[in-house]
Amino acid sequence: MPGTLSQCLSQYKVSDLPLPQQLVTLQHPKQTLFDAIQVLADKHLLSAPVLDADGKLIGMLDTLDIVAYVTDAASHGASELADHAIDTLIGKGCHRRARPVALVKMEDGLEAVTDTIAGPSRRAVVLNSNGVPESVVTQSTVVKFLHSKKQEIKAMNCGTAAEHCSHGTVTIGERETALKAFETIDDLEISCLAILGDDGRMLTVISATDLVVGLAHMRLKPQIIACLKSMTVTEFVSENRRLDVHAKAATVAVSPKTPLAEVIEMLAVTRVHQVIIMGENHTPLGVIALSDICRAVANPGRLA
Repeated sequence: MPGTLSQCLSQYKVSDLPLPQQLVTLQHPKQTLFDAIQVLADKHLLSAPVLDADGKLIGMLDTLDIVAYVTDAASHGASELADHAIDTLIGKGCHRRARPVALVKMEDGLEAVTDTIAGPSRRAVVLNSNGVPESVVTQSTVVKFLHSKKQEIKAMNCGTAAEHCSHGTVTIGERETALKAFETIDDLEISCLAILGDDGRMLTVISATDLVVGLAHMRLKPQIIACLKSMTVTEFVSENRRLDVHAKAATVAVSPKTPLAEVIEMLAVTRVHQVIIMGENHTPLGVIALSDICRAVANPGRLA
């Protein structure tokens, strides 16, 4: 019986993962930003590989890149959002460090690949024998695979949610504008914000995905800047969750002492990208994200 998450994955390869049957890609220059937004929202993706006209990989377009583009346009006084070429937006959400595209093969060891995507890359493009992209390994994929080994993991002493939490919760008041929320997500390069009510209790979260989903539902996408300025963060999220059934369970909370095995199960079953560690009086204490699970594999001896 393996004693750590790292040992649990050491016997497996990328080919053992439940990879997508069909790779979803974005085509440059055929598709533009607004096309990409629709694809990401419809497929419930955080990112997608961008290929040129010859089928070669250019990079990955991330939801954080879209947030950065929208907030940058607003900060420069744009009244409407322009529909730009995809290649100009790749990496726009990286302000402090580059987000390199990780390339792997089906025969690569899963432990090493998980170590790679625990960092800035966040996902890895799987190349076939001809060097052509055929799939993507995401942090969600790894967590789903770990969940399939739940009996083994429950037998391990993997620590608690609080011990693997990499950072505290960044919050925003319910009366702040949606634009302010996405500016904060962009500035800090974080996955989500906790929205607090006037009484200090957490209401829900807002993430980069909320902006992409909101844009996807807009018939007149250039008007998004005006909408973000006029709507409160709560109004924006409420509208998104009303329109998108997949976003209704966007907030999952655990206690600080919840075993990591249970956190993995929650992430895998609910398909959310982070869970909130909740203290007394519904006060958010921290966030444990998919990346934290991958870091637990890469650094089994590290406890926060």
